[in-house]
Formats: sequence, C-alpha cells, structure tokens
Amino acid sequence: LGWLVQLLASGSEALRSKTRVFVKEKCGEAVDPGLAAALQEALLPFAHVVEIDHVGDQLRADDATAYLAHLSGKQYDDLADWTFFLHADAPEHVHPFRLLEEVFLAARSGALDADSFPFMYLSHNFLDLGTSVHTWDNYASPLLWRRLFGSSIAPHRSAVKGYCCVQFVVPRRRLLLRPREWYANAFGWFASAVSYFSLFPAGKSVTWQDLTCRTPAQLW
Repeated sequence: LGWLVQLLASGSEALRSKTRVFVKEKCGEAVDPGLAAALQEALLPFAHVVEIDHVGDQLRADDATAYLAHLSGKQYDDLADWTFFLHADAPEHVHPFRLLEEVFLAARSGALDADSFPFMYLSHNFLDLGTSVHTWDNYASPLLWRRLFGSSIAPHRSAVKGYCCVQFVVPRRRLLLRPREWYANAFGWFASAVSYFSLFPAGKSVTWQDLTCRTPAQLW
C-alpha cells in the first residue's frame, strides 16, 4: 500500500483531520497485529483515523464484501462527505494515477461538488455488457440483479454498462439513499456460500468463466 501513503501525502497537514482510512483485510483468518501496526504507523501522519478490520466470507467474494462490510457496519452512521472505494492494487486499474490524486485532493479540500458528481468511476476497464459474452449472461446475472434489488425483473443486457475491478467515489447523501439493512442483506448474500449454490447450480454451466475464475462479486 505504498501508493496510499503517496496519495495521502499529496494534501496539506490541515486535511489530516478530514481523512479516515479503513482497510479491509480479506486474505487471512485474522488481521496480522504486526502488519496492522506497521500500516497505522505509515498512514497516521496523514489521516486521523486508520482502522484495519478482517472481513470473513465463506467463499471468495472479491471487493463486494469489503465494500459492503464498510457500509453495513458502524461507519454507516458516520459516513464521510466522500467515500473512496479502492483496491489494494488501485494503481493497476486507475490510469493515470494522477487522476486519483486530483479527485482525492478535490474531495478533501471541498472543491468536489456532489451535485455535479453524484458518483464517479475511477477505473478504466469499461465493460459493454451488451456485447460481451463473458460478463452478462441470461441466467446468473439476471438472478443476481433480482436478488440484490428485490426486483421481479432484470434489465436487458444492452441496458447495462459497468467497469471491471471497480474503484469509485461516492458522496454521503448517495450512499444513504439505501438503508443499512440493504447493505447488510447484500453483504450476507455475497459472503455466504448460498450465493454460489444459487448462481452456479450443479449441472448448469453459465459460461466458461464459471469453471475458471468468476465469483458472484464479478457478476455484480
């Protein structure tokens, strides 16, 4: 996470009090105390809160459970004006990295307008789900949509666009459009093996990616 130190250091000392960092550890059974202490030591000069939490999921769920754990937890009642959702390897997906630095500085300094930017993707791996045969199928993707949003229907694939390896920023008022319970329900779905059994049932192969690398989070 050396890039995170670089990102945080780009602002002035006065912005430290406006910055909090929440790291979601998903690669082990618990947070390594030594690693957590080293990370806090590196980041606390630039952020007044640095917390490292372990996120447990029964099966791999990628970034979905990390993001949803944040929104369904105690932070829901104390969300920042802007929340940046970033991977540990963010520089591999945000090009140029200067884009992230400038948007981050604008948000910290109060120059970013929530009316003009109610949501902003920061990654560049654009997916046209209407043409890709490996990202939106006719079984698992509609089922996931209906399950998450409590809908009786799902949009046609031609109406859906998105980005792979999502890094994005959202203002607080947009995050609060859904109650904490919605995020908690979505977290429980992604974090449990139930989603796998529903989306990838025995005897039904959706696409070749089901057999190699796809997870429920990558359908999202």
